[in-house]
This record gives sequence, structure tokens and C-alpha cells, in this order.
Amino acid sequence: MTAINADVSADQEWLPLSDADSLSLASGFYTIDSENVKIENGPHPASSVSNPIPKYNGRRVQRGVGGSTAASHTSGATLTRYYPEAPGGTGSGGVTVDNTVDPPFAASTIVAPGATESAPDEATLSTVTIYQRTVTILDADIKTLPTLAVELVPALGADKVLRLIGATQVLHLVGDYIGVDASATMALVNEDSTYVSQTLKVGDTLFFDYGAPADLISTFTPRIRFSTDVYEDIPNFLTADQALTISVGNSGVDFTGGDPANTLTVVVWYGVVDLA
Repeated sequence: MTAINADVSADQEWLPLSDADSLSLASGFYTIDSENVKIENGPHPASSVSNPIPKYNGRRVQRGVGGSTAASHTSGATLTRYYPEAPGGTGSGGVTVDNTVDPPFAASTIVAPGATESAPDEATLSTVTIYQRTVTILDADIKTLPTLAVELVPALGADKVLRLIGATQVLHLVGDYIGVDASATMALVNEDSTYVSQTLKVGDTLFFDYGAPADLISTFTPRIRFSTDVYEDIPNFLTADQALTISVGNSGVDFTGGDPANTLTVVVWYGVVDLA
């Protein structure tokens, strides 16, 4: 146990210690009597080139930390290390703070720039939410995708638009479809038929007539175009209050064939932009 070896006043920024204690005492938070202090490695506050004070006859200290009050202490008062918590009590919020440098400590107040008061005694921080939605399309609806798009994400409501992050689809193919054009494509579109994703080529035995049985996976990415030697992002969000759908371009002709066990599962990740 470490003890100071001389009296200290309430405003003193240097704790007198033996040389051995000065060398061995770890920096950090301690209690002396009823005061919380933080031991540091800095030089004596009065030390200067013209008036050097030996480094190892004590330690520099922050006084009255963690809500305590600086006080005078008599020689022989002991220092007790706070670990794993720094001074400050348990914290009414029950939040433990760990900055990976100082010992973890409980805090009742955390400063959060950008937070807004959402209710009495409640604050809300702005967050970014990524949504996920999974839709499984059965055989009968797969056949009619060329003429009837299937909804993946319902309309989001007034002043809300969808920003596509990406999508993955898995086709469980037990029986091949018939009547798939070699140039057939698939894409994510909104209700007014604006393309939201890049198009995927699914004809010419690439997808729906691949050769059953098979499990095929492909990915939709936000739509971009190549123009004047640069890629340009095409707005890949819906106009307000529209649903996101999946559609197949097959010259307006539905598929035949298939199998009742066929399924097409689509997983969509997206964000929501609120224009209100």
C-alpha cells in the first residue's frame, strides 16, 4: 500500500512520495481519504531549468476528480487504486465507459454532440438504419414475371423514398422454364418502371432455363452507367411512396414449364430517405 510521506494542502498538484513509490506507482485513478485523484507522469509543477526539482520524490496529480472535492491530507494517508472503475460512482444511467487507456468507469452523464431531446430525460442520436426484406416467389408467380412484377418492398409512405444498397436472389430450379428469350433480362424497378438496379441477363440458359436441377445465385447492384469515361450514379431510389418490385424483360411473354417446387428467393437491403 502506497502512502504520502508529507502533508499536502487542498491545492497542491504534487503528492510527496518516497523514491521507491514514485517509481513503482502506476498512473491512473486513486482515492486518498475521501478525495479522488488521478496520478500522472508529468514533472513537478514548480520545476524549471533554473530551479529543477527531483523527478522521483513524488508524482504530479489531478485533484478532486470524479465528483470529489480536493482536501488536505496528512503524512501517512494511503492511496487506493480504483480498478476496474474510475471515480464517479455507479452512474445513474448504468453506462460503463472504456476508452482503452484509463480504467473503465461508470458515468451518469455522457456528452453526445448532435443528440436531441426526444422526451423528458431522454435523448436521441441520429442513426443510419439498413433494412432487410426477404421475399420468396413461387413457381406460378415466376412464370408471370414477364407480365406481372412482384412486390419486394411495399410503399414507404408520403415523403419517403428507398435507396437501394443491394439485393441477392437464389433460384431453386427443379424444372426448367420454357419460352425464355436468349436476351431476357431481370431488374429491380419501381412502380413507374424506373430501373433501380443494374439489369441481369437471365436468358440463353443462364438462369431460368439453366438445366434443372440447380440452385443459382445472382446479385443486383445499384444502377450506374458508363458515360464520358466516368461511371455516373443513376438515382436508384424510388419516388416518394412507391413500392420496389422485381420484373423480367421477356418480350412481354410469360414462361411455361417450370415445376411446382421451383422458388425464387430475393433478399433486399435498403435505406430510407425521409424528405419531410
